[in-house]
Amino acid sequence: LPVTVAANAGACERYPYLVRQFRERGYEFAAHGTFATRMLSSQMSETEERAAIAESLDAIERTSGTRPRGWIGQDYGESTITPRLLAQAGLRYVADWGNDDQPYLLNTQPPLLSIPNQAEWDDVQMIWHRKVRADIWRDTVLEAFARLHADGATSGIVFGLHIHPWLTGAPHRIALLEEVVDKIAAAPGVWRTTAGAIAEYVTINPAERPDSLPG
Repeated sequence: LPVTVAANAGACERYPYLVRQFRERGYEFAAHGTFATRMLSSQMSETEERAAIAESLDAIERTSGTRPRGWIGQDYGESTITPRLLAQAGLRYVADWGNDDQPYLLNTQPPLLSIPNQAEWDDVQMIWHRKVRADIWRDTVLEAFARLHADGATSGIVFGLHIHPWLTGAPHRIALLEEVVDKIAAAPGVWRTTAGAIAEYVTINPAERPDSLPG
């Protein structure tokens, strides 16, 4: 499956091996802030927030060779001005909002596309924070996919599989992850793509409604 990696500045600088592996596999890099312990919030000044965004984008470009087109906020952190700052920084999409299963344009200048981030079946949210068993996580993911796959037959719907290798990649969970990936990969009529490709499609086809999106 095509992959979008939520990469923060610190991880890219510290783990060049992983950056090389992701590049060789053709993964897309989306900016994920500076460090896992730092999130954007309204406690920051505009200058501080703008600097944090720039630090993240610059570090990923420096280490991966590609400037990110999208933003996935650390812990979904945002302030009231974050979308505006992201748009002004040249980003094309943000994946922090779970209020819709279809992408939509935010009222920023230039326009910023919101791509669904469905935290309800994020592995960390379910297994780590809510202490749900991994087999229940698997069943939840597949039930969500089945429902959205059916809805997507007549209307463009986004399903995101949000995983953290340190969690679902553990030896006692990876068989469940493989089961999830195999079933999603085998499903017919699905556009398997990255967040950036979705943003590019919507940008190129601005007149099309969400129900005209592929898959």
